[in-house]
Amino acid sequence: MTYALPCPPERALLAEAASRFARDHSPVEALRTSDVGAPAPGGYHRAAGELGWFAMLVPAELGGGSVSESPLADVVAIAVERGANLQPGPFTAMNVVAESLGLAGSALQREEVLPALVEGRRTATWAVTDGCGRWAPGAAVSYAVDGDAFVLDGFAVLVEEAATADWVLVQAGSPSGVTIFVVPTATPGLEVAPREGLDVTRRFGAVRFTGVRVGRSAVVGEPGRGGELAVHQLCVAAVLTAADAVGAMTRDFGTTLEYARTRVAFGRPIGSFQAVKHLLADTSLALEACQAILAAAADAYGTPGFTRYVAVAKAYIGDAAITLGQNCLQVLGGIGYTWEHEHHLYMRRMTADAFLFGDPGAQRASLWPAYGLGEVA
Repeated sequence: MTYALPCPPERALLAEAASRFARDHSPVEALRTSDVGAPAPGGYHRAAGELGWFAMLVPAELGGGSVSESPLADVVAIAVERGANLQPGPFTAMNVVAESLGLAGSALQREEVLPALVEGRRTATWAVTDGCGRWAPGAAVSYAVDGDAFVLDGFAVLVEEAATADWVLVQAGSPSGVTIFVVPTATPGLEVAPREGLDVTRRFGAVRFTGVRVGRSAVVGEPGRGGELAVHQLCVAAVLTAADAVGAMTRDFGTTLEYARTRVAFGRPIGSFQAVKHLLADTSLALEACQAILAAAADAYGTPGFTRYVAVAKAYIGDAAITLGQNCLQVLGGIGYTWEHEHHLYMRRMTADAFLFGDPGAQRASLWPAYGLGEVA
């Protein structure tokens, strides 16, 4: 088990179960022998649903429920183990969609879509990033009202498991405000194209909306009033992505530390040399800081300061993850560059996590107005 934060015993058991599940169903070793971007093993999401992976942020009366009084912290514990074991997606998107339907979904959506997601019988993804890599709500897709229908047009990238999802949740913008839709991927006019990227442990795609017509039944919440929920979605996604990075950081650093203890050079373990000691000590300190700030952001869920905690955590962890990966590479030396060693897989994962749902620079800039530093130009 990778999750190392102080927590209730129920959450520790949840993390241990997630770790065992990951090792049994999609072990890291399999990534080195499988095709790049291979789909999740058969039955993976259904089995994960049985463990409650997609139910933690859904009220109990709607079929969900967490193991403690801090539901986001429970999901974070799972996300840490997923990052440590390089699990396939779309875990973050599934939780964002499930929570959104639990908060603002219609009776029909809660009856037909939500149970299928919570149980892992079907999957959903989330289209929020525009072609320029911006995460602003409503930036990727726009909509217009045509009688009783809504017409969606736009292009979203970095959509996890877009090629296999049954539904896509999309934040669409218009002059009247942001509206959130949940759209079946088989809807005419919705096209999905796979995309290759740095992270080979997950699959991403691009989704194009060309005159996609949906009815009022596809709207989550009220038309034109989805801005607040859209910001909340980004915050939850950022926390879970930061947790994924912390899990990957912890496992990568642990592997590197063990290598420093056993790799002998000039007649002694390389970890006994002062320069390596200092590098590992600094890296360990930064990792502990990441774990602490992640816990603070998760505990702030549902409080007025949640958005600020998330921005601080995502910014700090994003920078620290890339630095940790580079430090580990310095200690590993030449073997760290090889495909056969798992370091490059973790480095890819941590780098992708740093930029998903707001890179460190964007997160820091979002904090400026809160501290009286003005808007970002």
